[in-house]
Amino acid sequence: MRLPKTPRDYAMPPDAVIHRIDGDKLRSGARYGLIPTRRGSEPLTSIDRGSIPGRTVVDRQTLHIHDLAAEPKDDLLAPFARSLGVRTVLATPLLREGIPIGTIHIRRMEVRPFTEKQIKLLETFASQAVIAIENVRLFKELEDRNRQITEALEQQTATSEILRVIASSPTDIQPVLDVVAENAARLCDATDAVIHRIDGDKLRRVANYGPLPGGGDRELIPIDRDYIPGRVTIDRETIHINDLAALPADDFRARFARNVGVRTMLGTPLLREGTPIGTIHIRRMEVDRLPTTKLRYSKPSPIKPSSPSKTSGCSKNCRNATAISSKRWSSKQRPARFSE
Repeated sequence: MRLPKTPRDYAMPPDAVIHRIDGDKLRSGARYGLIPTRRGSEPLTSIDRGSIPGRTVVDRQTLHIHDLAAEPKDDLLAPFARSLGVRTVLATPLLREGIPIGTIHIRRMEVRPFTEKQIKLLETFASQAVIAIENVRLFKELEDRNRQITEALEQQTATSEILRVIASSPTDIQPVLDVVAENAARLCDATDAVIHRIDGDKLRRVANYGPLPGGGDRELIPIDRDYIPGRVTIDRETIHINDLAALPADDFRARFARNVGVRTMLGTPLLREGTPIGTIHIRRMEVDRLPTTKLRYSKPSPIKPSSPSKTSGCSKNCRNATAISSKRWSSKQRPARFSE
């Protein structure tokens, strides 16, 4: 929020600071004027009665200090304001439905108390700031909700498309696997998607969507922990690798993926009654930059998805879609069961 840059028009001093509550601290969010605010190694203010913003939050009422130097330190410590030589301070809380979400305070370097008109004006500005903050919060919530609805519709559309293909080719699994791979890559913003089915003690590539080769010239790859399809099959869990290049090669070789420059990978097993019958994995040529907390790859446990709403949704949809299609396989088409 920007404060008026013509304070004389409002009989306001040339300094103001807005703090927002950040956990159990106050963080400076906006300022106007030349008097310093907390920066550097101590940018946060404690929410307690020892500081002016903290006291304003705790008491939930306007605080007017005529002369800080005349206030006993054992009553109001305010070490930062005292170190700057601040004398007169007016602070008021930002309240949303009676709950403090921050403060706004103005300072003077000389003793010059504020008038009742100025006090009311600052409280009005505080109310306006709360309205602006609330509007931003509601807008972001609406954006998030619209994004969730859009993603849900996309997933429903993809599932409907898969069901349509299943209905149109009840004895041919290939069109179904092709459309599953295509929708997995599209919905998960991946460069490509690959589906493998277990064939004896190997994994056979049966569908590939996207510009990357499925596995070079090899249709079959071993079921071992050096490849993401093999590791997914053995662990029977979804594996999400944020950055393949950051993993030690002796921990996870993935030679083909490394050679073509794959960076982010997500793989999930195709399970029938708890038994793996294949895998589907998607790949990106850039590091996943989803705005979520990222968990690092750890051994021996596989990495968990860094974006629960997105990656788990992708893997769940892939498993569900392929589970639907697997029920259509005839006994002759079903691959051999994998056993460790």
